[in-house]
Amino acid sequence: MSPEDYAREERDAEERLCNLRHAGIDERICALKKACDLRWAQEEKAMLARWAGLNERFAAGDGRIRDAKIVADRAVEKAEVLAGDRAKQQNEWRDTVNDVIGTRLSREEYLLQHSVLVQKLDALERRHDSDLTAVRQMLSRSEGRGIGTNATMVWLFIGLAAAISVITLIIDLIFQH
Repeated sequence: MSPEDYAREERDAEERLCNLRHAGIDERICALKKACDLRWAQEEKAMLARWAGLNERFAAGDGRIRDAKIVADRAVEKAEVLAGDRAKQQNEWRDTVNDVIGTRLSREEYLLQHSVLVQKLDALERRHDSDLTAVRQMLSRSEGRGIGTNATMVWLFIGLAAAISVITLIIDLIFQH
């Protein structure tokens, strides 16, 4: 064999080896591509299933959020009505308190009017004490004379005097005030 033939054979062997290598690589690439395509299809199915589950959850969550918003709106409306009623009651209470403050006497006014009434009552009591003393004296004198019918008359007179005293006291209070 000549060196040219030897070189040609060597080139052919290298070319065949290269073709074999390329054929193995191509097969590997095809196998890897198929494996990747299969894996991609599986992952895509799993991902679509997850997305469907998430969409269902989101839809359910939207419904719950919508329901919660309706309940919250109702609660706010009730709270506003209750707050309005509470404010109305507070205003009525304040008006009542202001009316009471306007119509009631102050402590100083009460003490002044009370002292005037006490003085009037003391004066009436002194005036009626003398009347009662006279009645008592009459009773003690009449005790010895006739205890039966006279005693009844005396008690009637005492009752009448007491009634007259009370009536005069009331009339004095009414007309002197």
